[in-house]
Formats: sequence, structure tokens, C-alpha cells
Amino acid sequence: MAAKNTKLTWMRPTFESALAEWQHYWNSAVDEAYIDPDVTYINIGRQMTPADTGPHRREDACKDESGKHQAPPIRRTTYPFVTLRDARDMTITPSSSSWELRNGLVYSQFYNLIKVPFDAAKQYPFQNRHTESMALDPSYLRDQRNSTRGAHAHQSRVQCAYRLSKLRIHRNVPAVDQDDDDDEIHHEESTHHPFTYGIRAEDRVSLALLRRITGLFSSSPPQDGSGDDEEDEERDHPFFSVSSQTMARFLRASVNRYCFLFEYVKSQTGLKYSLPETVVMAAALRGLRFSYDCFLIAKESVLWGDRWTSTQRVRVEGGEARIVKVEREGLGLNKTSTSHGFGWWLPGKFDWSTWRFASDVGDRLAVGNDLLRQDYKRQWRVLKDIRDVHVRMWQAQSWLGRYRVQDDAAAKRLWLEYLHSTVIELFQRDVWRAALKSVSWKTGSDVTDEASMRYPESSPPSFCYDTLSDLFHDRQHDTSHTRPHLVAGNKIRSTSMKDLFDDLFSPSSTGTTMKRRRGWASLPYRIATRRSIELVEMVLGAAAATQWYAQLRRIVLLTHWILPWPSDTELLTTTKESRATNLKRRLTWASVVHITPSSKSTGHVEPAVPTRKVNDADRQVSTQDDLSQLLSEACRRRFGDKGWASSADNTKPCYHWSTGDLISSTRDCIGIDTLRLGRAVGAYNRGCIFPVVENGHPPQLRMVTRIRDKTLLFYS
Repeated sequence: MAAKNTKLTWMRPTFESALAEWQHYWNSAVDEAYIDPDVTYINIGRQMTPADTGPHRREDACKDESGKHQAPPIRRTTYPFVTLRDARDMTITPSSSSWELRNGLVYSQFYNLIKVPFDAAKQYPFQNRHTESMALDPSYLRDQRNSTRGAHAHQSRVQCAYRLSKLRIHRNVPAVDQDDDDDEIHHEESTHHPFTYGIRAEDRVSLALLRRITGLFSSSPPQDGSGDDEEDEERDHPFFSVSSQTMARFLRASVNRYCFLFEYVKSQTGLKYSLPETVVMAAALRGLRFSYDCFLIAKESVLWGDRWTSTQRVRVEGGEARIVKVEREGLGLNKTSTSHGFGWWLPGKFDWSTWRFASDVGDRLAVGNDLLRQDYKRQWRVLKDIRDVHVRMWQAQSWLGRYRVQDDAAAKRLWLEYLHSTVIELFQRDVWRAALKSVSWKTGSDVTDEASMRYPESSPPSFCYDTLSDLFHDRQHDTSHTRPHLVAGNKIRSTSMKDLFDDLFSPSSTGTTMKRRRGWASLPYRIATRRSIELVEMVLGAAAATQWYAQLRRIVLLTHWILPWPSDTELLTTTKESRATNLKRRLTWASVVHITPSSKSTGHVEPAVPTRKVNDADRQVSTQDDLSQLLSEACRRRFGDKGWASSADNTKPCYHWSTGDLISSTRDCIGIDTLRLGRAVGAYNRGCIFPVVENGHPPQLRMVTRIRDKTLLFYS
């Protein structure tokens, strides 16, 4: 049995009259022979409303005579009113083993009724969980919609909810007249009207305790009311009495400081929001939720805290878990509220001349806090990856002015290399993540268990035949630790590696054989590619953006000799599976090989599928080392004959390449047109088409290795 919302039913001027009325209804509805008074609980409320026009604010009165907080076996939770130090709501809860709980006191609450005009069926202004999405870059929101399932909040509706919340505040907190000393003439129809709200205290007690309380009331002698007024005047009441005009101005100013900050910064943004702009707007919208009533703001570390260090569990290269320390930062409302009585951002955190946070403060606000975090639930990993890649791009954008990228040739070279390396690092991670999804196939995984343990998502293998040749299952032939399934048939879209690269990386479908990318169009590496092209075009022009994309194509094809074969719906397509014909699903990859161009003087037309022998009959694959030899020669020229031993040494860190050096060293010896899809047919056209692969290891990029598990670490 439970009863709610009965406050008005038994609201009386005195406790005795309210109790008598409640007891009458209780006796007519309840047979106490069937209830246990020790586990039957009653709520008792006491409300004080001022007779004059002005709300009461409860102050923090739980102090002893020395001014120090007592520490009884109870838990006290305070809810500051608009970050004020001396006005707050409070909940007192006895511990499970306390004397109070054993005797029937469950909790006591003390709160202000100024929340009444903002409370509509427990719905308060600016509490929509999607409100902070207005601070996020539109392209970031679009990538979220394209990468996740389910309903997404439409921005027009979120903006409408924001405006309606402002309207509720405007209507429920009345406008006020000008001060008496103002020279402006008052209108005949004044907008000022008083409002009165008091304070309330509630206690949840057992029925047994209530009976003991009523027994004390009935046995105590009647009190003489004389002298109560004099005692009330001398008594230090635990509340303030504030006029309606003062309270209305305070509440409006408290809300408007955040509304103005958000709307002013948003009015200065372009079609895309930078990370500093996003952090300011998100902080303003977060503070707006706590700007008009009592809330548990202490749990919002980004607002309440100042600077602290926390630990975080991450995976480093090799899949090993490690605990690291992350420096976090908040706006410090707790310090200013304690020191000055009212909470506002600590000095030095915000530059009011530029309306931006200080660079190091803004980084730490976004780092580790949840300013960019939505309600992830089951899709938290997808949204986290999208957030991380946008933060990387915002970070690269912030370096433009900090390091004068446009004027400094060395800074520009490193900046462009960082964009290339970021795209490639994310590409490797996304491809291997798609491959590891086969572990959850009900009919069996295409990737071996050893491979999934040795190469987790954060540390993908090198995409070449020598590395991948033992990482897969061939369930149809019951063969383990075998090569990946390589596309080699006649019914393929194109044998050009340029076309395959455009299918994988091109932000647009124009001019590519892949017209739709449903389900993988907004993968992190594709977002990074699109945003990098936009950044380069914005800073260096359209021609430089085209050149950057062409350089990315060369770098990817030279460092990835095995690439995923995509489809309209999957980044890594799979073959068919059929129980009737014993077909087992397999991941499909494409091999990149170097084809030596034939002499033009011979006049012979190159066949569509070259003819050659199968080197590995067991695995039905032919191998060559053309790329390995060409790149070994480039390595000798780059690192010197004395520092170069064999092609296997290119995996050592001392032989890792920068993107610029790799492009310049291979421009004359390896053309993009000479890179083709690896496939061949047996002599005299009597054999099936089989794949051709390159032996050896591709070049390793220095910056890709450096940024892996480091850039994303601080934004997790």
C-alpha cells in the first residue's frame, strides 16, 4: 500500500489539526491488525511561507557552537542554491546501523519551494539531455547519425526545447520594475508582480515512531503563546527572507549569464565549430542546468572541481593494459563559492578578450571530462571513436595558428604528415576491427584465436602477406593458420589500385565505382580523410588539398600490400555461405602487386590476366618480390649501404620513414599505374585464376607508430 501526492489533502495550520484529520482517514481505511508499525512509514511535512511578498531561502545551519561541522553517524547531502554558499537544500540520512534508523527515522529533507514555478510534472528547464548537442559541430553530429542506429535528436527540436525553456523562465520569474532612483518613467501597466514561496521540511518516520511523537504531544501541557513574538525576533532562524524583486533579478541574471555566453559564442561561429568554440558553448550549457535551483552540482566535476589527477586504464602497443594518470580540470565553482559566497569560474581559466578558455585549460576541460560525451549506452564505442577523430582534427586545426603552419615550411611539412599519419593509423585500426568481428560469427571465426590475442584492435598487424599468411582459418577445407582469402576472379569491379583506393577513401561517390557505402561511410578513418581535405583546402587551397589526397594514395599503396575489398554495405566484404554446398563465409582481401610495364616497341597488348606459375601449390598462391626489391633499393639510398642489411630490417624503428621521404624516394622508381590487383592464370589458360602476392614487409611510417595509443589516450 502506498499513497503519494496527498500533501494538500491534510494540509492544516498546526501539526495537531493535520494529524487529527489524517488519523480520521487512516482509521477508516486501514486495519492496523494487518500491518507492522515498525516497517510502515509516514511522511510528515512542515512548511513555512512568509506573510509578506518575498521567498524564504534556507541557509546551511548544521554547525555546532564552534562553527565546525558535526560528524554524527548520518550522511548529509547538500544541494547549493545557484552555487550560493549560504543557501542550500539538504537531505539527512541515518546510516544503516544508526540509532535513528533503528528507532524509526528514515530521512529528513529541508528544501526551498522556489523550485515550484520551474517544476512541471518533474520536468525542469534546460534539463533535456540533448541540449548540449547544440554546442557540437554539425559534421560531428552528422557522423554520429550515420554511424549509429536508433533515434537521434533533431537539432531543430533541441533548439525549440532550449527556447521554450527560456520562455518558461521568463514567464515564471516575473519581470521587475526599475529602481526608484531611475529616471525612466514607469509604464502604467507594470510588469512587476510579487510571488511568495516558503521553505519545507519533511521527515519519513515509522508508524511506531509517529505514535510515540503523538503521545508526547498529548501528554505535554498546553503552551502559553505569550512571549513567542519576542523569542522569534531574538532567535537565529535557519533561513533568509528575500524580497520578490531581488530574487527575480538574481534568478534572471543567473540564467542570462550562461544564455548570453552560449548565444554570443554561437553567433560568432561559422558553418563548422572549432574545438575551443565547442568547449565554451558546452560549458555554458552545462552550467545553465544549475543556474536557477538547487542541484547536486558537486557531482559535475567539470563545473565544481578545479584541477586534479585521476587514473585511467588504457591499452598500449601489444595489447597490454596499463594504468596511467590523466590530468583533469574544472571551472572551480566550489572554490569561489566557498571563498566569496557565490560560485563563478576561477580567474585565469577564461580569456574574456577572446571569449575562449586558455589553451591549456580548454584542452584539459575536453580531456577526460564528458563535455563531448553523449548517452552512449550500447553504442558508446562507436560514438567514442567518432568523438576522438573529431578531437584529433580540432587539435590539428588549433596548431595552424599556434605554430604558424602557413609561414613555416618545416611546420607545414610536419602538419601535413600528421594528417596523413592520422588517417592511416585510423584506417589500420578500422580495418582490423572489421576483421575481428568474424570472431563473433556463429559458424566460426575467419581469424584465428591466436591472431585476435596477439593483435587486438588497438595494435593491428602489418598489412602484407608475410604477416597475414598464418592468421586465418579456412573452414571449408578445415585448414587453420592459413592465408587470407584474396579476390582474384573475373567478376570484379576494377583491377586498378587507384579505383580501389578511391572506393575506400574518397569522401565523395563521384567518379568512384562504389556508389553507396551504407554502414561504413562514417568510419573514423573516412571522417579523418574528409576533415583533413577540408583543413588543407581551407589553409593552403584546393590545389594543395588535391595534392595531399594524391600523396595519401601513394603512401597507402606503398605501405599496405594487402587491402580490404569493400562492398556497398561492408568495409570488408565476405564470401557466400551455404550449408547445402558446404560453403563457408570468409573475409575478402585484395593483394597489391607491382607489374613491370612492358616495352612499347613490342606492340603486344598486355593480357587482362597475366600468365604465370603457382609458387605455393598448397595455398594456391603465387609470390613475387618486385616491390620488396624496389623498396630495398630506395632504403639503401635513404639510409646508406652500411646501415642497411636486408629487406627484413625495415621493421626496425631506425628504418621507419617519414611520409615526405617515402614519397620523394619512390617517385621515380614506383609509379602508381604499375600497382595492380595481384592475380594470374596458369599457362595455356588451362588453370583457374589465382592470387599473386608480394613477399617481404612494406615500409613502416614513423609518425603512425608514434601517435598510436598516444593521441587517443588523453581523449578517452
